[in-house]
Amino acid sequence: ATPPRARRPDEPLALIQVASLSRVKNQQLIIDAIAMLDPAIVSRVDLVGEDTLAGMLQRRAVEKHVADRVTFHGFKTQDDLAALYGNADVYVQSSLHEAAGVSVLEAAAAGLPILGTRAGYVADWAGKRAVVIDSTDAGRLAGALTALHANPGDADSMAARAQKWSTANNATSMAAKFDTLYRDTARRA
Repeated sequence: ATPPRARRPDEPLALIQVASLSRVKNQQLIIDAIAMLDPAIVSRVDLVGEDTLAGMLQRRAVEKHVADRVTFHGFKTQDDLAALYGNADVYVQSSLHEAAGVSVLEAAAAGLPILGTRAGYVADWAGKRAVVIDSTDAGRLAGALTALHANPGDADSMAARAQKWSTANNATSMAAKFDTLYRDTARRA
Protein backbone atom coordinates (compact mmCIF):
# COMPACT_ATOMS: atom_id res chain seq x y z
CA ALA A 1 0.00 0.00 0.00
CA THR A 2 1.21 3.43 -0.93
CA PRO A 3 1.23 6.03 1.83
CA PRO A 4 -0.43 9.34 0.91
CA ARG A 5 1.95 11.98 -0.35
CA ALA A 6 2.93 14.67 2.12
CA ARG A 7 1.66 17.99 0.82
CA ARG A 8 3.68 21.06 1.65
CA PRO A 9 1.67 24.09 2.82
CA ASP A 10 2.87 26.15 -0.17
CA GLU A 11 1.59 23.61 -2.71
CA PRO A 12 -1.89 23.78 -4.24
CA LEU A 13 -4.55 21.41 -2.96
CA ALA A 14 -4.45 18.81 -5.75
CA LEU A 15 -7.78 17.21 -6.65
CA ILE A 16 -8.34 14.40 -9.11
CA GLN A 17 -11.21 12.58 -10.73
CA VAL A 18 -10.91 9.70 -13.19
CA ALA A 19 -14.07 9.19 -15.26
CA SER A 20 -15.34 9.90 -18.74
CA LEU A 21 -16.32 13.55 -18.93
CA SER A 22 -20.10 13.23 -18.97
CA ARG A 23 -23.29 14.63 -17.50
CA VAL A 24 -23.68 11.59 -15.22
CA LYS A 25 -20.16 11.95 -13.82
CA ASN A 26 -20.99 15.64 -13.25
CA GLN A 27 -17.51 17.16 -13.33
CA GLN A 28 -19.16 20.57 -13.66
CA LEU A 29 -19.80 20.30 -9.91
CA ILE A 30 -16.05 20.16 -9.27
CA ILE A 31 -15.35 23.12 -11.54
CA ASP A 32 -18.08 25.19 -9.88
CA ALA A 33 -16.88 24.20 -6.39
CA ILE A 34 -13.25 25.21 -6.91
CA ALA A 35 -14.45 28.54 -8.25
CA MET A 36 -16.17 29.03 -4.86
CA LEU A 37 -13.19 28.12 -2.67
CA ASP A 38 -11.62 30.82 -0.55
CA PRO A 39 -8.76 32.27 -2.62
CA ALA A 40 -6.42 31.41 0.27
CA ILE A 41 -6.94 27.73 -0.62
CA VAL A 42 -4.93 27.41 -3.79
CA SER A 43 -6.20 24.42 -5.70
CA ARG A 44 -5.78 22.54 -8.94
CA VAL A 45 -7.85 19.79 -10.52
CA ASP A 46 -6.85 16.91 -12.77
CA LEU A 47 -9.81 15.57 -14.74
CA VAL A 48 -8.87 12.33 -16.44
CA GLY A 49 -11.13 10.68 -18.98
CA GLU A 50 -12.49 10.77 -22.48
CA ASP A 51 -14.47 13.94 -23.25
CA THR A 52 -18.01 13.00 -24.29
CA LEU A 53 -19.26 16.58 -23.89
CA ALA A 54 -17.45 18.19 -26.83
CA GLY A 55 -15.53 20.73 -24.74
CA MET A 56 -18.46 21.86 -22.55
CA LEU A 57 -16.45 21.46 -19.32
CA GLN A 58 -13.45 23.30 -20.73
CA ARG A 59 -15.76 26.20 -21.59
CA ARG A 60 -17.27 26.04 -18.09
CA ALA A 61 -13.80 26.32 -16.55
CA VAL A 62 -13.17 29.44 -18.63
CA GLU A 63 -16.56 30.93 -17.64
CA LYS A 64 -15.81 30.30 -13.95
CA HIS A 65 -12.30 31.78 -14.27
CA VAL A 66 -10.58 28.55 -13.16
CA ALA A 67 -9.26 27.28 -16.52
CA ASP A 68 -5.70 27.82 -15.27
CA ARG A 69 -6.41 25.43 -12.37
CA VAL A 70 -8.14 22.62 -14.29
CA THR A 71 -6.20 20.20 -16.45
CA PHE A 72 -8.10 17.96 -18.85
CA HIS A 73 -5.94 14.90 -19.48
CA GLY A 74 -8.17 12.80 -21.74
CA PHE A 75 -7.82 9.03 -21.60
CA LYS A 76 -4.78 7.71 -19.68
CA THR A 77 -3.35 4.23 -19.24
CA GLN A 78 -3.07 2.51 -15.86
CA ASP A 79 0.62 3.39 -15.73
CA ASP A 80 -0.19 7.06 -16.32
CA LEU A 81 -2.90 6.97 -13.66
CA ALA A 82 -0.49 5.78 -10.97
CA ALA A 83 1.57 8.95 -11.37
CA LEU A 84 -1.53 11.17 -11.39
CA TYR A 85 -2.90 9.55 -8.22
CA GLY A 86 0.55 9.96 -6.67
CA ASN A 87 0.44 13.72 -7.28
CA ALA A 88 -3.06 14.20 -5.86
CA ASP A 89 -4.27 15.09 -2.37
CA VAL A 90 -8.00 14.27 -2.66
CA TYR A 91 -10.10 12.12 -4.98
CA VAL A 92 -13.42 13.81 -5.80
CA GLN A 93 -16.32 11.70 -7.08
CA SER A 94 -19.10 13.95 -8.36
CA SER A 95 -21.39 11.36 -9.97
CA LEU A 96 -25.15 11.73 -10.03
CA HIS A 97 -25.31 7.93 -9.71
CA GLU A 98 -22.75 5.17 -9.66
CA ALA A 99 -22.85 1.37 -9.47
CA ALA A 100 -19.60 1.16 -7.54
CA GLY A 101 -16.73 3.14 -9.05
CA VAL A 102 -13.45 1.45 -9.88
CA SER A 103 -11.59 4.76 -9.82
CA VAL A 104 -12.72 5.30 -6.22
CA LEU A 105 -11.11 1.96 -5.33
CA GLU A 106 -7.95 2.88 -7.21
CA ALA A 107 -7.74 6.24 -5.45
CA ALA A 108 -8.33 4.63 -2.06
CA ALA A 109 -5.64 2.03 -2.76
CA ALA A 110 -3.31 4.94 -3.64
CA GLY A 111 -3.93 6.40 -0.18
CA LEU A 112 -6.11 9.35 -1.17
CA PRO A 113 -8.96 10.69 0.94
CA ILE A 114 -12.24 10.27 -0.91
CA LEU A 115 -14.87 13.01 -1.13
CA GLY A 116 -18.01 12.85 -3.16
CA THR A 117 -21.70 12.64 -3.76
CA ARG A 118 -23.75 9.88 -2.14
CA ALA A 119 -23.25 7.28 -4.89
CA GLY A 120 -21.45 3.94 -5.19
CA TYR A 121 -18.61 3.25 -2.76
CA VAL A 122 -18.68 6.84 -1.53
CA ALA A 123 -22.21 6.26 -0.20
CA ASP A 124 -21.19 2.93 1.34
CA TRP A 125 -18.14 4.48 2.99
CA ALA A 126 -19.87 7.60 4.36
CA GLY A 127 -18.32 8.86 7.58
CA LYS A 128 -15.60 6.25 8.02
CA ARG A 129 -13.84 5.93 4.67
CA ALA A 130 -15.21 8.89 2.69
CA VAL A 131 -16.67 12.35 3.12
CA VAL A 132 -20.10 12.49 1.54
CA ILE A 133 -22.11 15.46 0.39
CA ASP A 134 -25.83 14.80 0.13
CA SER A 135 -26.54 17.04 -2.84
CA THR A 136 -24.95 18.21 -6.02
CA ASP A 137 -24.64 21.72 -4.62
CA ALA A 138 -21.27 23.27 -5.46
CA GLY A 139 -21.28 25.23 -2.21
CA ARG A 140 -21.51 22.01 -0.22
CA LEU A 141 -18.65 20.48 -2.17
CA ALA A 142 -16.56 23.63 -1.65
CA GLY A 143 -17.35 23.49 2.07
CA ALA A 144 -16.36 19.83 2.29
CA LEU A 145 -13.09 20.55 0.44
CA THR A 146 -12.39 23.42 2.83
CA ALA A 147 -13.01 21.14 5.83
CA LEU A 148 -10.71 18.44 4.45
CA HIS A 149 -8.05 21.04 3.77
CA ALA A 150 -8.36 22.41 7.32
CA ASN A 151 -8.22 18.95 8.94
CA PRO A 152 -5.41 16.99 7.30
CA GLY A 153 -5.22 14.53 10.20
CA ASP A 154 -8.87 13.57 9.75
CA ALA A 155 -8.35 13.28 5.99
CA ASP A 156 -5.31 11.04 6.52
CA SER A 157 -7.19 8.78 8.97
CA MET A 158 -10.11 8.41 6.61
CA ALA A 159 -7.76 7.71 3.71
CA ALA A 160 -5.96 5.03 5.73
CA ARG A 161 -9.26 3.27 6.52
CA ALA A 162 -10.34 3.37 2.85
CA GLN A 163 -6.93 2.14 1.74
CA LYS A 164 -7.03 -0.75 4.20
CA TRP A 165 -10.52 -1.74 3.01
CA SER A 166 -9.69 -1.46 -0.70
CA THR A 167 -6.53 -3.53 -0.43
CA ALA A 168 -8.21 -6.16 1.79
CA ASN A 169 -11.03 -6.48 -0.75
CA ASN A 170 -9.08 -6.35 -4.00
CA ALA A 171 -9.71 -8.79 -6.85
CA THR A 172 -6.99 -11.23 -5.74
CA SER A 173 -8.20 -11.47 -2.15
CA MET A 174 -11.84 -11.74 -3.21
CA ALA A 175 -11.01 -14.50 -5.72
CA ALA A 176 -9.22 -16.42 -2.94
CA LYS A 177 -12.25 -16.01 -0.64
CA PHE A 178 -14.60 -17.29 -3.35
CA ASP A 179 -12.26 -20.19 -4.09
CA THR A 180 -12.31 -21.17 -0.40
CA LEU A 181 -16.10 -20.79 -0.27
CA TYR A 182 -16.58 -22.99 -3.36
CA ARG A 183 -14.18 -25.64 -2.10
CA ASP A 184 -15.91 -25.72 1.32
CA THR A 185 -19.30 -25.98 -0.37
CA ALA A 186 -18.09 -28.80 -2.65
CA ARG A 187 -16.69 -30.73 0.35
CA ARG A 188 -20.04 -30.48 2.16
CA ALA A 189 -22.00 -31.64 -0.90
